[in-house]
Amino acid sequence: MQQACLPIRSIATRKEATMTNGMRERPHLGPALLGAAYFALAAASILLTRWGAQIATMWPAGGLAVAVLTSADRAHLRRYALAVATGSLTANVVCGVPIGSSALYTAANVTETLLAVLLLSRGPFGGPSFVDARQVARFCAIAAFACLVSTAVASADTAWSDWRFSASWFAADLLGMVLAAPLVFLWLERDGGDTTSALTRNGAGMFALAMGGVAIVTSTVFAQSSLALLFLPSAALIAAAHATGPLGATAGTLVIAVIGSAAIASGQGPTMFIHSGPSEQTYFLQFYLAVLMGCGLSMAALQTARDRLMADLRNQTRLLSMAERVAKIGHWHLELATGAVTWSEEVFRLHGMDEGHEPSLATGLAAYHPDDREQLGAAIALATRTGDAFRMRARLIRPDGEMRYVDVSGEAIVADGVVRSLFGVLQDITRQVEIERGLEASREEALALASEATIRAETDALTGIANRRRILEAIDAAVRDAAASREPLSLAMFDIDHFKRVNDRHGHATGDAVLQGVASAAKAAVRGSDLVGRLGGEEFLVVLPGASQAVAMAIAERIRQEVRGDGREREGRPPVTVSLGVATLEGGEDGAALMRRADLALYRAKAEGRNVARLAA
Repeated sequence: MQQACLPIRSIATRKEATMTNGMRERPHLGPALLGAAYFALAAASILLTRWGAQIATMWPAGGLAVAVLTSADRAHLRRYALAVATGSLTANVVCGVPIGSSALYTAANVTETLLAVLLLSRGPFGGPSFVDARQVARFCAIAAFACLVSTAVASADTAWSDWRFSASWFAADLLGMVLAAPLVFLWLERDGGDTTSALTRNGAGMFALAMGGVAIVTSTVFAQSSLALLFLPSAALIAAAHATGPLGATAGTLVIAVIGSAAIASGQGPTMFIHSGPSEQTYFLQFYLAVLMGCGLSMAALQTARDRLMADLRNQTRLLSMAERVAKIGHWHLELATGAVTWSEEVFRLHGMDEGHEPSLATGLAAYHPDDREQLGAAIALATRTGDAFRMRARLIRPDGEMRYVDVSGEAIVADGVVRSLFGVLQDITRQVEIERGLEASREEALALASEATIRAETDALTGIANRRRILEAIDAAVRDAAASREPLSLAMFDIDHFKRVNDRHGHATGDAVLQGVASAAKAAVRGSDLVGRLGGEEFLVVLPGASQAVAMAIAERIRQEVRGDGREREGRPPVTVSLGVATLEGGEDGAALMRRADLALYRAKAEGRNVARLAA
């Protein structure tokens, strides 16, 4: 629904910005027009009153004055206030009201106008919009307060003893202000923008048609006095409010008020059923108009709220569709009672189907890869029975054969403890899966390269066993583990006897082959938990975790025998022997000390004839 009236400050700004040069040069023209209009409305209200009532049914001149003064240039506010006073005093005097009462009533009218203008101009919203419920409520509250003060001033004419006079004055003032002010605000807006677009939700044509309908129905009802048909103007007003919004409710009530006041003044209308007199008929009409205004504005407020909700819903739906397209996410809904399936636009796109296709649970499941179809169907069945949510990755096969990876999830919608439907989300994660696979392949390749680099960094290139760096690190780690577990630890250090002769007699290539053969023989002789490494040249070291002196000597003897073999050449290599030194870790000893003792035992084995194993002291 289009806003019926812009905030007051906006109206004033736009009006001043578009005012003609002639109006700028003649600022007295505005107050003069206001004074004339105020006089005409005030005189009409008084003349339409039954002379016995001595009070107008409503006072639209007050609404006119409040709207104009609120929108006027503050520099000319005094002139406008003087115009209101002049119009009020003149109307009362011309219509036969005593001069003293006329002056008092004029003071009341000017007071309410200035008070309302002051309060409206200081509001947090900048003025009423007559569409927003908070601003309408604020405007009505300010109007009621200003009219209450005006009533207190005017009631001095009766020494505050006639409550009917006070009640009727208050009702007439309030009705006139809340009915006339919105229309005047809108009229003042015409210079600052497209008035037609601001009139109603459906345009000026609909507004005119609605007001014409209200006028025809009301005139027909108030033209006769035999039937109490006051419900018909109410129905017409509600229809107008439904079609044209808050402005239609306000303007329609004003139309009914004018026609009703004229009918009462002429002694006609359904209010003639009230036989107490003109005053009571006027009170009834005021009450009737207040009820109409309340019903009309309530209907208009509901209509406005509905229109705004619908507009918000359309906008949210549009934004949701946009977000789904960008994120490649769609939503689906399964109604269990009917089996009806609803897909969003993006779900159709993911399936490679036109939106004209009518989806079903069976066709939806059939689109998935056979290996995923059964799992997804079981998840949906479980959710319908227990209400458990589910989420899984699956492969979607489109009609053109293209396979898309999707993340499908669903939740149960439960009412009265029963699962009524399922709502879920479908997201295209094909690109994500491709990236994940690429990352996994890269990770595996990196791990393989890292493992290969580690092996190369810790492996002796010639023999394939642990190199010096690796074996020394293993000794330190084994010493720490032995100290923590209180398990024995032994080392066996050995080298090849007379290896220099092998190189000198057979060449370095044969020497390398001998080193490789000795390394293989040593690995074959040790346990699975032992580590054989090459310290350099023809010198080797074996770490024997958990091995006592006896076990270590037995392993050393196996190594010696495995290397010596049966004394014959093996694979073209000359036969060789090794000498070994064995040392077992003692309390408080570190790896370096343990190696020194094993080295001393090795030297003793060489000194005692070689091809033997000796235990360190």
